[in-house]
Amino acid sequence: MELLMSSSGGRLDSHSIGLEYRPSDTGTDGKITESFGVKVDLNHPDAFQSGSGSVEKVEFTTLDRIRRDIDDSAARGEFIRKSLSNKKSPGEAARIRPGRRVLQDSKHIWRKDETGSGRHLQSARYESQISITGGGYSMQISIGTPARTFTAFADTGSDLPWLQCKPCKSCFLQPEPIFHPATSVSYRSVQCNSTFCSQLYEGKNFAGCIPDCKYHYDYLDHTHSRGDLALETLTLSGGGGGPILRLPEFAFGCGHDNSGSLNQTGAVGIIGLGRGKLSLPSQLKPYIGSKFSTCFVNRFVAGKRTSPLFFGDMAGPSGPDVQYTPMLPSSSSFYYLHLEGISVADTYTSVNKAGHLSLFEVTDVASSVESLSSDYVRTILDSGSTLTTLVPGVYNSVIQAFHNHSPDYPRVDMSQHGLDLCFDVTDVEHPKMPDLIFHLTGATWSLPQENTVLIVRDDDGRGVLMCVALSQSKIEANVIGNIHQQDFHIVYDEDQSSIGFARVKCHTL
Repeated sequence: MELLMSSSGGRLDSHSIGLEYRPSDTGTDGKITESFGVKVDLNHPDAFQSGSGSVEKVEFTTLDRIRRDIDDSAARGEFIRKSLSNKKSPGEAARIRPGRRVLQDSKHIWRKDETGSGRHLQSARYESQISITGGGYSMQISIGTPARTFTAFADTGSDLPWLQCKPCKSCFLQPEPIFHPATSVSYRSVQCNSTFCSQLYEGKNFAGCIPDCKYHYDYLDHTHSRGDLALETLTLSGGGGGPILRLPEFAFGCGHDNSGSLNQTGAVGIIGLGRGKLSLPSQLKPYIGSKFSTCFVNRFVAGKRTSPLFFGDMAGPSGPDVQYTPMLPSSSSFYYLHLEGISVADTYTSVNKAGHLSLFEVTDVASSVESLSSDYVRTILDSGSTLTTLVPGVYNSVIQAFHNHSPDYPRVDMSQHGLDLCFDVTDVEHPKMPDLIFHLTGATWSLPQENTVLIVRDDDGRGVLMCVALSQSKIEANVIGNIHQQDFHIVYDEDQSSIGFARVKCHTL
């Protein structure tokens, strides 16, 4: 692997200046012994700008965006449920993700009635497009020699990276020209007896793997990607003259048969940041370690500013305010932590199986996934979910605590939109809600109000609602979504089996 420094935005080639990468910097196994890292920019879906006539940009009002967030969280929850209940390898069974859907619902606008004594909802029809990864973040990667740059979704719940490749048996439309292996001098196919193929199939034999290794991913909405497991040169760069990382043997899926709706978002594939052996962090581990970190900017500026993604020694917050909690063991792609309880003001709710797990009618997921704790419900930290979702018993207790400790604002029913606790704050200059705290093993995660509520405005800004940004989980796990993660620098350290976090202004990193 090469670590390179570039001072221009030009083509990345073998003449780039080395970043303290000399023969003396490596051990006998070729591993880098000095400190290295790289920063990559992440883009929120609101920042997507169509660069091609094949991709339609969708404008969202505030209510549209919140409706999108709620439905994406529900779809993502289904993805997590299917993923946890399906333990087979990519060649033997489907890897499920949430599907794109077109929602047709009522767009509600708050208006004073004719007497001025109250408020009611007016309805108008609208249609919103929900993407397969509508709540996640995208990043740019460069593949091949010479390098070609593409946009892919960065996902902590996925492993094998993949993108569309020519020749196409079936490919969806994408903004950039589709990658053609024949135009790259560094492309290599992977044979069935290779370590990479064994890692893909988790050591299982696959009858269709002759002579080269194949992959086959199916998704919830009948989207699929099928093709060759291949090796290429991967280049990562955050731009602006920062460090550039080049990995010459990057394993990825080169998809020749693809269908689906990633084209609605401008992405041409997925970059897995999960815990599997072929995820990007796992492939970087022999060189700069598997540690990486995210820092999502505040959602109100996410359409105009990028969020940083760090790899290697650049990853992770530092200073006296950093807290760490154990990363629980798991055979799935997801990152688990131990959420012991939740406080709203002075009301504490225990996240305990005995009191809450029995509320589920379906328990197939629990029986198919290892028990991460004998006493507590599992909790996933997920980049692809928007809202935080809590198992029913915990959710009901927390919502009740918010209701009990909130100011006496007028209630508005938004349950048809998936928000169970909303207040009319149109006439309140600085509305306040009680504090929300996640009690983790060894750490206390105190969330500011901008991470715990959603502000809903009508088109002319005359009606304003404030809603608690929580939803009820449909799976036997809590999921901490990216709204609650905004403006927190979060590090995933697989080597130390820990997850660290500190509150920062992410746009300053």
